[in-house]
Amino acid sequence: MTLQYWREYRTQFHIGLDFGVSESTVCRTIEKVETLLVRSGQFRLPGRQQLQQNTTD
Repeated sequence: MTLQYWREYRTQFHIGLDFGVSESTVCRTIEKVETLLVRSGQFRLPGRQQLQQNTTD
């Protein structure tokens, strides 16, 4: 579900129809996956200061 949401830009409503679940279930699932990815530490974006330093180099 999460990959369909990210890659295909489908609405949570339509994804729910495909999987036979409610829109709120799709939303909760996506939020859980995103939270787990952020907590893993492997999917962090650089901080604002680091991004600003890279543009001035």
